[in-house]
Parts: sequence; C-alpha cells; structure tokens
Amino acid sequence: MGKTLQIGPLSVPAGGKAFGYLPVTTLASGAELGVPVHVVAGDEPGPGLALVVGLHGHEYSAINILREVLQSVDPARLRGHLIMVPMANPVAFEYGSKSTWIDGLYGGPGDLNRSWPGSPDGWLTERLAHAMAHEVFPHIDVVIDFHGEALGARNRNYYGYVLKTTAEAMSNERLEELAVNFGMEVLIERHVEPGPGSMTSFAFSQGVYVIGAEISDFYGLELPEGGRSLPGVRTLTETGVTGVENTMKLLGMIEGEPELPAVQARLRGMAGVGPRHGGLLIPAYSPADLGRLFPSGTALGTVISANSFEQLDVLRMPYERGMLVMVKGDLPFVHVNPGAGDFGSYVADAEGMVWIRR
Repeated sequence: MGKTLQIGPLSVPAGGKAFGYLPVTTLASGAELGVPVHVVAGDEPGPGLALVVGLHGHEYSAINILREVLQSVDPARLRGHLIMVPMANPVAFEYGSKSTWIDGLYGGPGDLNRSWPGSPDGWLTERLAHAMAHEVFPHIDVVIDFHGEALGARNRNYYGYVLKTTAEAMSNERLEELAVNFGMEVLIERHVEPGPGSMTSFAFSQGVYVIGAEISDFYGLELPEGGRSLPGVRTLTETGVTGVENTMKLLGMIEGEPELPAVQARLRGMAGVGPRHGGLLIPAYSPADLGRLFPSGTALGTVISANSFEQLDVLRMPYERGMLVMVKGDLPFVHVNPGAGDFGSYVADAEGMVWIRR
C-alpha cells in the first residue's frame, strides 16, 4: 500500500481522492486566495505526476482534459499519485487575461510563467508560484504544462516541445522520450536553462521533468506525399487525455501501451509573426490549417485600420518553408496590437524537418 500524501492542507490516504486549495493570501476585500488542487493517491507507491493548467489565465480550455482524467482514473489501479492544478493563476482567470493585473506586476512581469520560484512575501503572482513550488513540486517526478487555446485572445495552437537543457540532473534523452511519447503530431525543439523565471526552468533546477503541450483541435499534418495525416479532427480534449494516459503508461503508473500517432513531425526553430501596426487582423488561414506547410512570403494575414479601414500591414511566412502552428482564426477580423507577444501566428521552420513514422 502507498502512504498518505500531504499536499498543503490536504491529507490523502492511499487509494483516495481529494480536492482543496493551497493557501496563498487574503485579499484586501477579505476574500481568501488559494490555488485549486485535485489529488489522486494510488493504492501502490510509484511516481508523482502533476498536470498544470492556467499559468496564463485566458488559456483555460485544457481544464476539460483534467476533468476527464479525474473522472476516469481509478486509484485502485494507480501506482504513484496525480496532482492536478486546473487553474494555476485564478486571479488572471478572473480577469480573462494572461497576467495578474490586480497586483503591482503589470503586463509581462505579471506573467506567472515568468515568476518562479516566487516568494512568500512578494506580489500575488510571486505568491502563487511559491505555493505551487513548495507544495506540489517536492512530490512529483514529471509535470505536464498545458497551454494553447486562448479563447479570449482567439489563439489556436498545436505543438509539443522536445525540451533540451544543460541542467546536470536532467537527461535530454528522457526529455525527448517523454515529449515523443505524449503523442502530439507537431514537435518543436526548444532549449531551456535552469534558473528563475519559467515553471520549466524551476522544474529543471529541482530535477523534475517537463512535458510542454500547446493544444487545440487539430486536422492533421500536411504530408510530403500529399494529403493530411488525419482523416478528420483530433480534438483538444482527446489529444490531452491520450497524452496524459501515454505518460502514465510510460512512467509505469497504469498498465498498457502508449497510443501514438502514425506520423509525427519534429522541427527546429519557431517564430511569432506579428504586426508592426495595431488594428484588425484579417487571417488568411483558419485553425483547420494548423500543420500545413507554406513557402516563404506566403501572406498569413492582413492588418487594417479599425478607423480608416486602410491596409496597414501584411504578415508573411518568414522561413523558406514553414509550418503553421498557431493562428488567430476568427473572421471577419481579430484585434491585434504591435509589440512582443501579440502575434498573428506562430510558424515553425521546416528546414531539416524529421518525420517520425510508425
């Protein structure tokens, strides 16, 4: 039998499930602020896996992945334990924003995914990070960091990261194995150093492995021999639930073989394509075009003035050949600002792309 798991105020015996909040602070109104957590403790001892959603408060579609995992997982057949955080930044979620606008860290500095390991005496953003860093991470071996479909920003993303690092405690081969095994069709290599800032950097400093997943509905890769790799749509929820189950199987937490796609594409290099002038973006492509390949100079969208309606900018494919992996896909147009972060699309460099086929 496994032992009782203590996560913040939650005491979860082997074979049990519990829900509660990691205490953070009291707001000026008197309302208590806490980080919500679900804990599933398996009957048998084993690895610890965390599922985290909502480091960015407007990216909440992946909550449904955790909801379905919680409903389906059986503690009696589980080795180890699951710790699920459905909304890492409840303050940003309240605002429907990326950052914690309520405190003194406005804009980019208020990004919870740039505030780790946080501080017990800092701004709200830093206290949220501190609560998770000290109550969740000591109990886990792997964390899945869910991002992606941001409904308020109308972003649709589809790619997983093949993470690389020079952190002494980490194996790049293991990081690659976890990323490929998660089972997304698009894989993009990204190098991350340990140190303060992102949750991934903090995890590496603690010897915790990370799977990064930017998830939306997906219609398949554009294959070199023509056509798409999927006959229909692969939903955000199915992709995420399958990825969690694949990870649990690889870690030995549940029985079974991972369910992997017939084709995966591994790419190096990614860029955001954003406007030089703010206004209204008229996208040239929709979420159904994620995974397609385009030549250099392809117009990905047009920016017009919200006042005069004149054309201000055309967003173009910067690579000789690139794959569309994020799009603002709503017609007739989408609000955009100039500056870092508000991109019309993300594209991955298809030069040297490696196909993984089964």
